[in-house]
Amino acid sequence: MNQTANDGSSATLAPTVEVDEMELDKVSGSLDFSFLRPLCVARRTFNSRQDVALGLPTANNFLKGASFSPDGTCLLTSSDDTVLRVFEVPGHALRGEKRQAPSDTVDDAASSAHFDITDDWSPCLYSVEGETVYDFAWYPHMSSSEPATSVFVSTSRDHPLHMWDAFTGNLRATYRAYDHLDEVVAANSVCFNTAGGKIFAGYNRMIRIFDVSQPGRSFEARPTCKTRKSKTGQRGIISALAFCPESSGGGLFAAGSYAKTICLYSENRQSCTRCSRVGDANNGRRYTPQVCTQRPVSLLWLT
Repeated sequence: MNQTANDGSSATLAPTVEVDEMELDKVSGSLDFSFLRPLCVARRTFNSRQDVALGLPTANNFLKGASFSPDGTCLLTSSDDTVLRVFEVPGHALRGEKRQAPSDTVDDAASSAHFDITDDWSPCLYSVEGETVYDFAWYPHMSSSEPATSVFVSTSRDHPLHMWDAFTGNLRATYRAYDHLDEVVAANSVCFNTAGGKIFAGYNRMIRIFDVSQPGRSFEARPTCKTRKSKTGQRGIISALAFCPESSGGGLFAAGSYAKTICLYSENRQSCTRCSRVGDANNGRRYTPQVCTQRPVSLLWLT
């Protein structure tokens, strides 16, 4: 049966089937309806009085990203209210143990037999960005036992790169990129290199490299192609960056763009090592590699 909605779209309703409840109980008793059961939940913090006190918008807020720290003790999240939150991972969660929740702190679903967890997991600090957060990354050698290494970097719309202190939430450093009009350009992606001494940021047909020890507007620019219509190189906005931890010398990294390409680059070389175009499986296209140089390197394929 088809049902037409107000906007003209249609939905197909499943036919009604009469089921014997006694037979259903026999079948369900022999099956394991397992699912992901949380060890702890952070839900109230994304619509809490703390956010209201900070003047942060809480209506229709949702999560946009999450990343564990390299030492596994913290979780960094990004949400639609432009706030970066750092959560300390509870000890019982690290051990894989569930924690019994008091009946007056959870709802009916959480107090059931399947959800014996608490809903009081709160962030230990806030870092407020000025606009929509595009990307963020932990310092690769971050350790909670060494406060100097406990930092992460973020990029947001119309703002430079910010390095935040994961202990205090304060801004440690700012890294600025400028265009030909001497205006600040926001990066669409960001990551540290394997050694942790440089910050790689993705822009439109450009990767800019900042030295961590030199905040400000000093950077190295590496264009991925000459013009928007160039037949060689990587076109489009560089929307994703990732370093390979197992490459010799730690210099191999991948860059993805809005132009449906993923390229491998060497940190120590200006040219692209390998480039693969991401096809549209729905249109029957195949994944065809585009070789930029003749150096033997394994291809990265999307599946």
